[in-house]
Amino acid sequence: MQSPTLSRVAVIPCTDYSPDLVSRAVHEGLNALGGMAQFAAPGEKILLKPNLLAGDPPERAVTVHPEVFGAVAREFQNAGAQVTYGDSPARGRTERIALVAGISPVADALGIPLADFRRGETRSLKGPLSSQTVRLAHGVLAADGMVGISKMKTHGLTGITGAIKNQFGTIPGLQKSELHLRYPDVYRFSELLAAVLLLAPPRLYVMDAITAMEGNGPRGGNPRHMGVLLFSSDAVALDTVFCRLIHLNPEHVPFLEAAHKAGIGNLRMDRIQISGSDPDSLACKDFQVPRRPPPRFLTSTYVPRFLREWVTPRPVIDASRCRNCGACVAQCPVTPRALDWPGEDGPETLPVFHYERCIRCYCCQEICPEKAIYIHVPPMARILYRK
Repeated sequence: MQSPTLSRVAVIPCTDYSPDLVSRAVHEGLNALGGMAQFAAPGEKILLKPNLLAGDPPERAVTVHPEVFGAVAREFQNAGAQVTYGDSPARGRTERIALVAGISPVADALGIPLADFRRGETRSLKGPLSSQTVRLAHGVLAADGMVGISKMKTHGLTGITGAIKNQFGTIPGLQKSELHLRYPDVYRFSELLAAVLLLAPPRLYVMDAITAMEGNGPRGGNPRHMGVLLFSSDAVALDTVFCRLIHLNPEHVPFLEAAHKAGIGNLRMDRIQISGSDPDSLACKDFQVPRRPPPRFLTSTYVPRFLREWVTPRPVIDASRCRNCGACVAQCPVTPRALDWPGEDGPETLPVFHYERCIRCYCCQEICPEKAIYIHVPPMARILYRK
């Protein structure tokens, strides 16, 4: 279902993270969408929800850069909003991750408290999964409005992670792993992302793409300079422009297709009004990103397991990089684990995959701090997934 109205996306060049450059670019982007009055009134409680996947320094491009977070926060404070911030990382305490990522020092300097993302309350999903429930973080429920601040990155399961995928972090704690079990393939998981977005839609989406991540994302990839910030009140439109910037067909991103079918936003460029710069002038043709998702028929339970093993990508450990930290083992949502220590040796040896149990959620690859897990695409899969 296409939205009946045009969506606006502001595409604002910003060559680096110099504070003055970022502040001007953020101000320009918000003005291009109609100004701060569109997104906050004096006294309103506004939650900033940056992507805080893991505790890595800003130069690794894993999380939203602190200069972007600070510039957005100041705009809302200047509008008279009561600003908080928070996220539910893949693993670890938000306080530590925000500190290493450089976010909490900026928040502390601005007097912005950390919202409660440890506890949550059960809410019924909307759209295609209206019979299901999730827990939303208290910090989300306590706010009058939310701002999603995402990072332009690749993702092992969903291809890319941007405005829509960032909202998965509104679900606190271990429930995210449980949801990977409940929605084990990319198409069902994408329906979940659309349902979460319907349940807790931000008023504004900002994407940090000054330095993006390509390749083995969302944590183990390589920084790639893109030199742009994106702004929109439509998550689908913003992620569609993200695709345009990296020459990726948005119809090949399952969560965009799922959100579009759920009636969220505009997927076609002819329904998106661009303010600022032409995306094509800033595009990167050789951005390293999965170009197609797995064929839908391979996710069917009717396909024999041996066939799926031949044609389904799988996570693999690079022994030269692995430090036996165990983060991947702890992150595996399957019982018994699909990735575990062999025998009784524990962390003295490399973890071992049991692919017959693996649901291909790639949580292990997502969380690895050493970039030691990558996704191997079998030769037959390369034929099925080719452009």
